[in-house]
This record gives sequence, C-alpha cells and structure tokens, in this order.
Amino acid sequence: MKTLLGSLLVLATFMSSCSAHCYLMPTESSESYPPVCKDVDGTIYPVNSTWKTQYCEDCSCSDSGIECCNIASVPIDYDEKKCHAIFHPENCTYHVVDRKDPGKACAVTTWML
Repeated sequence: MKTLLGSLLVLATFMSSCSAHCYLMPTESSESYPPVCKDVDGTIYPVNSTWKTQYCEDCSCSDSGIECCNIASVPIDYDEKKCHAIFHPENCTYHVVDRKDPGKACAVTTWML
C-alpha cells in the first residue's frame, strides 16, 4: 500500500509540474549508504551531484530527491500559422522559421524558460 501511495505521489508531482520550469522527483526510501538518487532512466547519482540530461535539463541530487530544470528557452509568441519552431538538441535552442521559406527567420516576441 505504501508503494502505491508513493507512486501516486510521484505521478501527482509530475502532473502538477509538467508545465513548470523545474520539477522534483522525491527520493525513494532505501537503505543504501551513502544516500543516492535514481533518475527515471535508472541511472544512480550521489547526493550533491549535478548533471545535464539529453532532454536539456540541469539536474541535481539532494537528500530530498532529484530536481531538474529546463535550460532551453521555448518560443511561445510567434505566428504559428506562418512559422514553425525547430528544436536543436545539440545546443538546447530553438530556431523559428517561415513554413514556406525555411531560410527566413520569424519574429518571436516571447520566450519561456
């Protein structure tokens, strides 16, 4: 029952923060010493460590869990009918271009981090 409640708590945390800049994955209780964090891919990190993910997030491990924050600025205010955003995962950036002429950049008035 505790495992089910813990899983629901983690799911609720993800659902409530999916549009947020940062999110926290609470530490699973374990008997390992020293304490460690395990990410969604199963990778284990020591407490007080930091890393970048393939999803353009800066993450850190603490006693309370893993906190990850998006580092890619996302274009949110541009002419979506005329233009489209292209994501470049190698440097975590977006480029907004004209749909008919991809060599032409479009104006973006608002970016969200």
